[in-house]
Amino acid sequence: MIQLFAGRPSVAPQIDTDAQHQNGNLHKIIIRKNGFLLNLLYNSRNTSLYMPFTRRFAQVITVMFLASCINRSSKDKELPPSDDAKTVTITLRDSLGTVSFSIPTRFDTSFTWTNQSDCGRSCNHEQYRFQPRSLPVFKESGFYYDIPDISIDQFTIVHSGYFPFHYNADTLHNLQLHAHFIENLSSDPYNGKIVHDTTERIYDRYYSIVCMAGFDTTKQKHFARVAALTTIKGNEIEFDYDLKSQDTIINNGFFNSSMRLIRTIRLSNGM
Repeated sequence: MIQLFAGRPSVAPQIDTDAQHQNGNLHKIIIRKNGFLLNLLYNSRNTSLYMPFTRRFAQVITVMFLASCINRSSKDKELPPSDDAKTVTITLRDSLGTVSFSIPTRFDTSFTWTNQSDCGRSCNHEQYRFQPRSLPVFKESGFYYDIPDISIDQFTIVHSGYFPFHYNADTLHNLQLHAHFIENLSSDPYNGKIVHDTTERIYDRYYSIVCMAGFDTTKQKHFARVAALTTIKGNEIEFDYDLKSQDTIINNGFFNSSMRLIRTIRLSNGM
């Protein structure tokens, strides 16, 4: 006897497989893939004469299920943004390249600036920000700065002002870069607690994506952030969605909508 159960118990990204131990004559195989759950259950006593077929059938069903999960995940990542989003294309500084992406339509103003540090150009960062016109404009700069007591709802692109170009490295799946990114974010108490992190292939390159949330006890504001990191010409480029408000933030809703928009990012190398 074979029983098959499939469902989607979780929206959080999960990629793992495991097999549970045998319980008497009852064999149970559980497979989790991209948030989907496959549960294969068969009784070896009732199928002893047909065990080769049973095992083969279970293997075929497993492969078909995993393939369908992969295809569905790929389609999810290619879904267009919702109706309240618009597509923007900008040219990055010094022939680094161009980037196109979708952002919420409420982000009706944008500006760029150089975040200058004390150690010269190699420590400077070029920043590009999109936000609602109704919110105050703040441009962080310098080795140390204090963010004023304001509400924040913004999308920011950040890359170094110093470009040691390295080609043919942007498509690599760099787990060391992901670990370093998490370490840097964790070391800054203003980022809050890391809720979720993952690596994801978007179009032609891999991204490290980290979701964070917290509460600013000094300014009495809730905040959440989704940060994504990849490379262009071998140089790190970061994409950040930030929300800060006196009102309680529905973190899962913010995380999901921000990651959906991050999946629309397309980078093209400059000359």
